[in-house]
Formats: sequence, C-alpha cells, structure tokens
Amino acid sequence: MISIAHIVNPVIVRPESDLYDAQLVTFASMEKARSYAHGLVHVELYSAQYAEDRSLVPEFIIKTRDLEHSVLDCSNFLKKKKLPLITDILSRLLEVSNADFFMYTNVDIALLPFCYTLIARIIGDFKEKNEAFVINRRVTSDKWHLCGDLDLMFAQIGASHSGYDCFIFRRDILTKCDFGNACIGANWIGRVIIANLIANTSHCQIYKDLHATFHIGDAGAWMTGEFNEFDEHNRSELTALLRRLLQRSDVLNSPERLMALSEISDYLKEWYSPKIETNSIENMPRKESLSKRIAGEIIKMLQKVN
Repeated sequence: MISIAHIVNPVIVRPESDLYDAQLVTFASMEKARSYAHGLVHVELYSAQYAEDRSLVPEFIIKTRDLEHSVLDCSNFLKKKKLPLITDILSRLLEVSNADFFMYTNVDIALLPFCYTLIARIIGDFKEKNEAFVINRRVTSDKWHLCGDLDLMFAQIGASHSGYDCFIFRRDILTKCDFGNACIGANWIGRVIIANLIANTSHCQIYKDLHATFHIGDAGAWMTGEFNEFDEHNRSELTALLRRLLQRSDVLNSPERLMALSEISDYLKEWYSPKIETNSIENMPRKESLSKRIAGEIIKMLQKVN
C-alpha cells in the first residue's frame, strides 16, 4: 500500500480574510479524502504551525514541532508579515514521517474526496516517471464557501488555473532540495518548489486539468501590491536558486531539465529569445550542444534580473 504524508500550514486570521473559511473547508476535505482512501492508501495528515496557531489545527491533523523562524528573519521588510519558510515546513515531514511520498498544498486548496486515491493511482501506474508531480487547482464559485457546502463544491467542475499549489514527491527527493529562504504566502514560491523537483528527478509532471483540488473563487488577493516586497524576495530567491542549479553538472548536461527550468518561470519566458521548442531536441546532432545553448541563454536571462 502506498503511503502519503500530507502537510499544510494553518494560520489564525481575521474573519474577513479569504483564508478564514477556506482553511476550514480544506481541513474538512482532507478528512473526507483520507476516509475515502481508507484501506487503499495510507494517508498521514500533518500541520506545520507557529505556536500561536496551534488552536486552529483540528484533532485529526497531527501537529509537528512548532515553526520558529519566518521570512522576517531573512531581511528588513517594511511590512511585518510573519510568513514561514517552505524549507522549515517541509523539513517537519522528514522529522515525523517515513511515508513513501510527501505532499504539500497551500492551506486554501481543498481536495476532492478521491484526491489521495488518484495520487496513488498516478504513482502506481507511472512509478518510473512520477518521482514528483504537481496538480494544478481548479477554481470553483465563491457562492459556496462553508464546510456545510462541501458537496456543492465537490459537484462543480470549476475552471482550470495555472497556479502551482499541490506538490507530490518521493520522500528521498526532499533531502536533495535547496529552497533557500523562499517563503510561502507570496508569489514565485510554486516555481521555487518546481525548480527543485525538476532538478532532482528524472521527470516532474505538471497536471494542468485534473479535477482533484480546488480553490474557492478567484478574487486574486495575491495580486495586490500591499505585500509585494515579499514577492520580490521570492523572485530573488528563485533567481539565486536557478544560478546555483546551473552550476550542477547533472542539470547542465540535461537538455530536458534545462528546458523544463526555463518553462516554469514566467519571467524566463518573457526574456527568452530565441525560444527553443521542445521538438528541436530531435534536430540537434548532440544533446551536449543543445544543453550548452539552453544553459547559455538562461544565464543571459538571469543576468537581466536583480
């Protein structure tokens, strides 16, 4: 039986926050999905939380050791928003779980009842390819946003979304990852995680149209400029990460990894010229020369940021 350890980061917020109801929906959906998977998938539910947020965590979710650091320890920000570092959250899983696969989702991402069994099926059917994969959310109407409305939420097909917010990867991969000081709760964090998964696996699949997770509404609160200094922090962390990855021979010698790294970053697409199409790999006489070409173009792009 495949085992999955799933971790989220609960946080106490004011009632007017979008997270106020969304977190409760997420918790209820996790419990339903684990119940649905009983006897088919071994599912462990965990939280990584600050001490002041422990009371929010429901009893069926195991609390890991309280978080001690935040992005505020990494730089001087004008806004004092206590955002956790993704490396601290995920390291809690290594401390408490020996599950085959680890799973991280944003705390406002709810699960369909069959989510864990679907993940296990993907792992089982494509084990050699799916060391790590990402499932993009779907967006449902915000007309229903309470736990009592779960069935109505499940019944919606919703709309596809390009956001990266559900990550599944083999346990041993986490020990190879380098997240720097990237924080959750700000833009670019999904790309930081995906860049690590691409660099440390033979293949990282991104599922863009699976009906497995959802987000209530698409108000786009993350697009406001109130906390954009944290977005800039994460963008800098992503840029530094890509520079470090380009120093690794296993990345530099892999056209597939280099192509994937360039594709997961919006700003790389914006700066990239000429664009190298995936099928151009077949037209190159040697993989090595293509690797050098792509790496060279990525390095040029990184020189244009920060």
